[in-house]
Formats: sequence, C-alpha cells, structure tokens
Amino acid sequence: MEDVIKPLLEYGILGLWTISLIWQGRQAQGRFDAEIKRHEQDKAAMRKILTMHSEQLNKIEDNLAELVGKIEIVIRDLQEARMREALKAQSKTKYILKDEK
Repeated sequence: MEDVIKPLLEYGILGLWTISLIWQGRQAQGRFDAEIKRHEQDKAAMRKILTMHSEQLNKIEDNLAELVGKIEIVIRDLQEARMREALKAQSKTKYILKDEK
C-alpha cells in the first residue's frame, strides 16, 4: 500500500482524493468479504437443518406407511369377521326355513 501512496502524494489534493477512494474501496471489500463469509456459514447451517428435516420426514413417512398397513389389515379382518357373521346368520335362517316346511 505504501508503494501506491507515496507516488500519489506527489499529485497533491488529487492524490489524496485517490488514496481516500482506494482506502474506501478496500474497506468496502473487507466488509463485502465478511458478508460473503457470513452468508456461506448461514447457507451451510440451512443445509444442515434441511438435511435433518428431510431425515425426520422420511422417518415419519415410514412410520405412516407402517401404520396404514396395520390399519388395512385390521379393516380386512373386520370385514372378514362381518362376512362370517352374515354367513352364519344366513345359514341359521336357511335351517329355520327348512324346519318350517
């Protein structure tokens, strides 16, 4: 930086103004670099959170599929039991009708 400042001082006020512009540019670049670094860290944290949520959703989906399977089995068993009861009732009705004849 000193290599740039000394020759610019020879130009007087114009050189000082140029030095101030260079200084402001470097400060702005430093702030910009810090912001980029912060955004990169935020981005990495968000990726981690998204990955965690994705894993949790996959577990929930698996549990839900398992529960749906169990519910389907229970419903099928109940339907079969109702059908058996209906057949028993129907067969009893047939025997009663045969006896009446």
